[in-house]
Amino acid sequence: MTFINPAILFGLLAVGLPVIIHLLTKPRLKRMYWAASRFLLKSVQKNRRRVQFEDILLLVLRCLLVLLLVILFARPAFLTDAAGLQLGGEASTVVILLDNSMSMGQSDGTQTRFDQAKAMADGILSKLGTGSSGALYLVADGVKPVIPKPTQDLTVLRRSLAQASLSDRSTDLYPGLKQAVDLLKASAAAHREIFLLTDSQESAWRELTRIRQLQDENAKDITMHFVIIGEKGEDNLAVSGLQMIGTVAAVNQPLRCAVQVTNWSRTAVEKIPVKLAIDGDAPQDQAMIDKIDPGASRVVNLFVRFRDPGYHSITASIPGDRLPADNQRSIALLVLEQIRTLVVEGTTNPDPSARDGFFLRHALIPVRPDQVDQYPIKVTLGQPAELDNSTIDQYQLVFLSNVAQLTPLGAQNLQRYVNGGGALIIFPGPTTDISYYNTNPNLSALLPAQLGASRDAPAAQKFLSWQSHDYTHPITTLWNDPASGTLGSVRVSKYFPLQTKPGDAAARIVVKYADGEPAVMEQSVGKGKVILFSSTATTAWTTFPIHPSFVPLLLRISRRAVREANSISRRDNRLPSRSIPPMRARSFPCCARATKNGGSRARLSLASTPPCCAMPTRNWPGLISFSWVTILSPRWFLPWHPIRRNQSWRRNPRRTSIP
Repeated sequence: MTFINPAILFGLLAVGLPVIIHLLTKPRLKRMYWAASRFLLKSVQKNRRRVQFEDILLLVLRCLLVLLLVILFARPAFLTDAAGLQLGGEASTVVILLDNSMSMGQSDGTQTRFDQAKAMADGILSKLGTGSSGALYLVADGVKPVIPKPTQDLTVLRRSLAQASLSDRSTDLYPGLKQAVDLLKASAAAHREIFLLTDSQESAWRELTRIRQLQDENAKDITMHFVIIGEKGEDNLAVSGLQMIGTVAAVNQPLRCAVQVTNWSRTAVEKIPVKLAIDGDAPQDQAMIDKIDPGASRVVNLFVRFRDPGYHSITASIPGDRLPADNQRSIALLVLEQIRTLVVEGTTNPDPSARDGFFLRHALIPVRPDQVDQYPIKVTLGQPAELDNSTIDQYQLVFLSNVAQLTPLGAQNLQRYVNGGGALIIFPGPTTDISYYNTNPNLSALLPAQLGASRDAPAAQKFLSWQSHDYTHPITTLWNDPASGTLGSVRVSKYFPLQTKPGDAAARIVVKYADGEPAVMEQSVGKGKVILFSSTATTAWTTFPIHPSFVPLLLRISRRAVREANSISRRDNRLPSRSIPPMRARSFPCCARATKNGGSRARLSLASTPPCCAMPTRNWPGLISFSWVTILSPRWFLPWHPIRRNQSWRRNPRRTSIP
């Protein structure tokens, strides 16, 4: 037996209230000597035991009443024991829902929960009467019909059950129960039953109200059995987060990564080694976490360094436990040899420190002068006319600082650059023509917000401040940790209000002013990204360029923009193939092969125009290696991998790892 609302069981503490009330209200008798009382002594002694018994009985009844109310509100549920199931030998139609979520891989030391569930499901099938039929569904956060319609061939059902495999997904039981109910409603069998075998994770019951409603509506015709596996739970330590903290990943540059480890056990865990490796090689860095309390998380910072450009993987790992699926976590990233950056200045000034790109250049290259040549970010300062050249595609980042207007060709090139995967960061300034930015068809399509007329900070305040807490955007979440400082001390004396466009759901606020107005906004456009600031990149209107957060925030913005612009999209499971004639592409018998860590493989086929390799499954989390495989002449099909946004392709190593 279990309880649907176990938290209410804390109300059992109220059982002691009647006892406390009884003791507090117990009469305190004052002894008085009265001559006539001797005639009542025998009567009192005779009734004393009866009165005490009645008091105790009343006290027990009151306690039982409180106990009964608590249990009723906790909603006890009697679970089916599959091992002792008795179906009476009658023909039945059953649907077995087998939870194959990641947590079912938890082991008790001898057997995983998933293996236990399969054994119980096999026991259910062995107890079915002659003429019975069954269906099998695997349920996680989706439903996979293995035997979609009831079959009387239980041998096939058992074989499919034995071949069922775990997934790496979370759990949501309602969709599976709903499909099973709909299936059994169409059956004419006298006995229709659903057997759900699950480890009953909290997320599995996210739609508990609808599950109850489904059960109540079909209680007369369909019987539901909930078989809980591993009810007591097991200790578990997991790598719950892996995030790049440093700047853009570049060759021969240290990259800082934050690894989060969470203790889901019931006791504290001490001395946990955490390792960080790239491309499955030996760990490059490691650290020791002294202690993690139950339910708590700890973060350690580790460093890696890449020797070669291209796509690489980073894997954080901890020692194995009884749930191996979450003992490591991986991310994929593009390592660049150089990050070419163009800073377009709106004005010229003979004094280098007064130029519009002075602070940007030094923030993007935060090293000593003798180390500039070795630093991966290369900054070029230019004028708006620089955007008229087609060579803009050679830059991974483009900054506009205090630029008034662009030529028509420059605006067109900039829009093409962003749509093709470029990253654009805009700092307006005193010379910025907001009417041009808001009305130019090329620029206005790129902006995440419209620029309002420049505005001074309120006279009473003298300046505006950025928000000091509750950062939600990935770029600024670092400052939720007080140890990282605060953005709240950034001061702005003048700014352009960022007016969000109606119905534009793609725009996001990176950071706000203290009064809630957007200070920095972001938007994805095509394959690229645009980030718009509301004030200057110089100290004319704001203290941001001389604030301690200027360098880390600018580098985080650059890393995010470059990483996403050069990443391979996973949204539709399609990976671009090399640029080849569509007619010949459709005639290829094989395009590529995907291999998941651990050896599982899937064959990819060409689809669409231009040709793409379509992944046949979305059930592979983690790192997947893609390699080209063909029997045709290498003149048409060689190991290639996509480079930047200009739609050209180049030869490279045979394997490319992406998330």
